[in-house]
Amino acid sequence: MKAFLFDLTGTLYDIDSDLEAHRQVAHWLIARYELDVTPASLHQTANRLIATYVKRLTKGEYLTGRQLMESLWRRLCTVFKLPANGLDDFIEKTREFHRRYAREVKGATELLKELKAMGFSLGLVSQIDSELMDVIVKELGFDELMDVICSAEEVGKARPDPAVIAYAVEKLGCSFEETVMVGDDIVCDVTPAKSLGLTTILLAPQGTVGAVKADYRIDTLADVSEYAKGLGEDV
Repeated sequence: MKAFLFDLTGTLYDIDSDLEAHRQVAHWLIARYELDVTPASLHQTANRLIATYVKRLTKGEYLTGRQLMESLWRRLCTVFKLPANGLDDFIEKTREFHRRYAREVKGATELLKELKAMGFSLGLVSQIDSELMDVIVKELGFDELMDVICSAEEVGKARPDPAVIAYAVEKLGCSFEETVMVGDDIVCDVTPAKSLGLTTILLAPQGTVGAVKADYRIDTLADVSEYAKGLGEDV
């Protein structure tokens, strides 16, 4: 093996910090526009729209980050009577709160440094748009440790389509068989990676199930380090 490819959200970037950023956006909207709603209600409305978008992804559709934010803002304007010209502020605040609340999954930086020291190439892929991904990755310092960083926006297709994974592996200069995919999602990480021939590691709690089984299942990122140490002679 020559390279490790990581998913971002839920694998290296803590999902709870992402949710907190969204909650803070909801609080900001309520205060900014004096809305007579609870943050939870506003958050639920946004989540319903995002869930609809996720279903569209599985059918091969794709929206850029800007298109998704425009679609979400139009919906919020309709439901809560917000001004149409507030989109840019909404986007900027969304980025600001993601930067402010970004936290890594425990042990992420330590693991990446260990893998680099072992001689592995490192790549990062994500469903989120390039600009927001850039905000999060730089805040957490992952940009200084990764050889390749790719968002689905770059290829115009989101996982479970394997395009962004294939693109990242190509940029790493490795074959699929020389690359390990580490992620926390059966559908978006394991399935597309296995379809290309990558070795797959699923970061997941006990009891996780899926139609496609990962080659390895781990409880913490520290387990990736132990796995990599067994590959030392192949680097």
